[in-house]
Amino acid sequence: MKRTFFGSWWYIGFAMLAYYGIARIVFSFEWADPVQVVLSEPVCDAAEGSRLGSGSCLVTGRMTFSITGDKWFAPATQPSRRARLPQASPIISGPGADHFPGGDIAMGCALFLPWIVLFLPTAYVLLHQWANIFGRLMALVSRR
Repeated sequence: MKRTFFGSWWYIGFAMLAYYGIARIVFSFEWADPVQVVLSEPVCDAAEGSRLGSGSCLVTGRMTFSITGDKWFAPATQPSRRARLPQASPIISGPGADHFPGGDIAMGCALFLPWIVLFLPTAYVLLHQWANIFGRLMALVSRR
């Protein structure tokens, strides 16, 4: 059986890595508005949030994502100020708070179409390999 690059594990690994990069880029366009975030004391004074008992505050605003996976928060009272949120910071958002340019259809296309483009060559090669194996099996069975 003739091996091709698109049917090899190298291409599948490359395609997975490329899709991971595409997914990171796609999710960097997403934002959530409105969200409520619990912030620590030094940031509370600048964000003018409602105080909680533990030296922290609850602030309403807009959260955006970066290509590196960081979350950025801008208070609703001061949208020009942004702060990077720690990974473990509590976030409260309601249904419909997540937004993507073009809506859900655009996000689906941005995630689904690269998957098809990257894995279509592999699917083509694998189907031809299975057809070749099936043809050989049928020839072997028909001889008996």
